[in-house]
Amino acid sequence: MEEMKEFSFPFDAIEDEQGEFDRVYSAKDFATYFKQFLSNGVYPNPSNGLEVEALTSNMVVTLHSGSGYINGYAYVLPEDLPIFISPSHASYNRKDSIVLQWNATTRAMKAIYKEGVASANPQPQGLVRNADIYELQLAIILVKSGTQRITQAEITSKKLDSTVCGIVHSVVDHVDTTEIFKQYETYLNQKIAEWNATKAQQKADWETQMATQQEGWETQSDTQQNEFDARQAVIQAWFDKVQGDISKLQTFDINNLFSFVGCTMEERKVDGKYINTIKYTLTGTKVAEMVDEKVGEDYVTTLSIYTKDGRNIEKKIRKIDKKVTEGYDTIISEVI
Repeated sequence: MEEMKEFSFPFDAIEDEQGEFDRVYSAKDFATYFKQFLSNGVYPNPSNGLEVEALTSNMVVTLHSGSGYINGYAYVLPEDLPIFISPSHASYNRKDSIVLQWNATTRAMKAIYKEGVASANPQPQGLVRNADIYELQLAIILVKSGTQRITQAEITSKKLDSTVCGIVHSVVDHVDTTEIFKQYETYLNQKIAEWNATKAQQKADWETQMATQQEGWETQSDTQQNEFDARQAVIQAWFDKVQGDISKLQTFDINNLFSFVGCTMEERKVDGKYINTIKYTLTGTKVAEMVDEKVGEDYVTTLSIYTKDGRNIEKKIRKIDKKVTEGYDTIISEVI
């Protein structure tokens, strides 16, 4: 049986007596590492980065400077790039496209102009996505029959369409609390049923006692009602708290929290862990902290939600992506 090969990365290479190094890393190793936590797409800043725009009154469009990311590889366009559009067809419209293409064979990423086919129902060329070529569609350009210029109205940006392009973002950007919510909902329904049974029993006991008592019934009834009201208040307070916990678990997202006015996100890497901390900007008080780390072959995300004073943890949630034969399965543990 062939021994399983393990790979760790990156460590310093040591030169031996023959002047050769005991380990060498390739660009593919670095790309494999980076694509674990960044998605394919274009970077959102500047807002017009890699945007296709009609700036002249002819068949030339401009691809604005910007940056992109495909399969762990980076692309940078430092200055605006003019792209010449092929002459229009005399009778039919055509749909051309501008794509960002990663090419393993040429070892390069470039902006590519792809001319469509003129027809009564024109369609742009499809995207190529295989082991050697991967394309992101930046824009579709409608080339009308007989035209001699491209206007902005004929350019459709596809940057925000995640099916063909999309914006670069972290692979782990929030904690999925669906399973935890289901557990809370089941627990809450169970407690409501218990409370209804208790309330019915208390009512029956109270009515029995009222029927059998002959003296001092007014005083006794007031006492019973006060006890009943006190118990109801305790259970209602518990019910309200559980509802609040469910709402927080169902809607909490670290990126949404960061969008609140007055908050700041700090990102750092410590001992191989990626740590995102949300703080109130003026006071520096912690609001929440998310830690991403690899444990064995699993990826673990731990989210801590702090109390208002920023000192104590009110809720802690852990998400585990476990390694299986075909990728990863997500397992959500209970609140810890």
